[in-house]
Amino acid sequence: MNSRRNSTKLMRITGVILITGLLLSALPILSVSAAPDLYVATTGTDSGTCPSSSPCLTVGYAVTQAVSGDTIHIAAGTYNNVNLYVDKSLTFIGAGMTQTILDGGGSDGIMVVYSSRTVSVTDLTIQNGKRAGGDGGGIGSFGTLNLTRVKVTGNSALSGGGISSNGPLTMVDCEVTSNNANSGSATGYGGGLILYSGTSSISKTTISGNTATGYSGGIHVQGTTTVDITNVTISGNTGMSGGGMITSGTGTANLLNSTIADNHFLSGGSVGGILNYGIINFKNTIVSNNDAQNCTDGSSFWTSLGNNLDSGTSCGFTQTGDLQSTDPQIGALGNNGGLTQTHALPVGSPAIDAGTNTGCPATDQRGVSRPRDGDTNGTATCDMGAYEYRTNLSYKYSSAGAYDGWILESTENSTAGGTLDKTATTFRLGDDAGDKQYRAILSFNTANLPDNAIIKKVTLQIKKQGLTGLNPFTGFGGLKVDIRKPFFGTGIGLLINDFQAAASRSAVGTFNGTPISNWYSANIGSAGYPDINTTGTTQFRLRFYLGDNDNASADYMKFFSGNYTTVASRPTLIIEYDTP
Repeated sequence: MNSRRNSTKLMRITGVILITGLLLSALPILSVSAAPDLYVATTGTDSGTCPSSSPCLTVGYAVTQAVSGDTIHIAAGTYNNVNLYVDKSLTFIGAGMTQTILDGGGSDGIMVVYSSRTVSVTDLTIQNGKRAGGDGGGIGSFGTLNLTRVKVTGNSALSGGGISSNGPLTMVDCEVTSNNANSGSATGYGGGLILYSGTSSISKTTISGNTATGYSGGIHVQGTTTVDITNVTISGNTGMSGGGMITSGTGTANLLNSTIADNHFLSGGSVGGILNYGIINFKNTIVSNNDAQNCTDGSSFWTSLGNNLDSGTSCGFTQTGDLQSTDPQIGALGNNGGLTQTHALPVGSPAIDAGTNTGCPATDQRGVSRPRDGDTNGTATCDMGAYEYRTNLSYKYSSAGAYDGWILESTENSTAGGTLDKTATTFRLGDDAGDKQYRAILSFNTANLPDNAIIKKVTLQIKKQGLTGLNPFTGFGGLKVDIRKPFFGTGIGLLINDFQAAASRSAVGTFNGTPISNWYSANIGSAGYPDINTTGTTQFRLRFYLGDNDNASADYMKFFSGNYTTVASRPTLIIEYDTP
């Protein structure tokens, strides 16, 4: 009896499942898809939707229509009177730091990030925001803020003229410049930015030219903030004291491979560089040339982890590798490559190879790999500061076949050209049966050398193809090299009068008469370095010291030219150089 009841119950349940399954199978299947990205243009409106190929929204409308997790793409252009209250987690992507500009018009702050929200901003400029009665003239964040390739400039507030952060902040490849903390108050803190709380990271960033009527023209680290400052330049900021930087409360700043230089204090102040009432740890860092004092420590939490440089003695750097009363000889703040401005280390700076490789970042502020062998002692060692000195860079060029070739003297001892060949796959050096001299022109496009390249070594190489008669290296004296910038004669192409045309400098190199695997090499002396053309063509003329050997017989060597099919056999110019 129980068995029958259980069987009946099972049949009823099975029937319900089957009917339910049939009903469900008849219903349409609903799919859930992510909301589309939003696209903004300067001509946008507060309505509608638009594809990426035709951005059509305003910035403000895009923020109101977005849902958490959305990405807002902002086309190139200047967006005026922007005032955004971001109460959801969003990503903003511009067209480039100098292409997309959000301008507050000096009437209000530009962006406020609500608490418990994560906002990421990339490739744009935040400028001309003003928050007269509060913090964060450019951006005021109470959530998590991530900035990549963002310029924050010309903003003002009571404190945190550029940025005020009450939560985690990450900055990479950013500029915080020409912001102001005062708004008519004498107690404005953090002209560039102020950090109140959270664990933050600032890297590959420049904080410069900011001012505060109170303390900390550049950056103020206070409250419960812990911030890692790596490959950062803090320069040219001005405050009452602590023109470059202040820590207070339990605020902790970990400085690694950073440069704090040329900061100032206002009348009545005392410290141009760093004022510490919190916690600071220094490593591989330069503090130099700040007004009055580079450092003042108002607490006992001031630690050198070694390999720091103080142009005075106020920072108290006395650990392994520390340098005091030492001028790092840094250059002025400027564009030395990368996305942000830096202070370059010149040749011979004591900061070169003076850091420690323990904890050394993989690159410098510009993105140049670390460590490098800056002092050429055979060991790559991290430099102090945000800038890594580059050495032993090189370019290898092949000659341009369209512009090289040989020229034969018109008559013996005329020292003037007679005939030429600019299409042959070889060129000749020596003399012909009439004792007329062969000379050759080699042309290299060296325009991609940096304008500020410091040339260290120049090597010219040619490969032997064959020999007719006697070896000219044994009877014609040395094979000499003349140089001309940008070209011999009246044009870049090979001309007969290139045989005798004036050189920029003559005999700047001599080829070694002993080849290696048929390659002959000449080191171009330093006298020729100024005539290596960093904006166009550099040409060389090759000639034996003696025009002929008076034996009424052809004696010349043939070398592969720039017209030869195999690139690896063409004449080669190798330039080794450094940059500041």
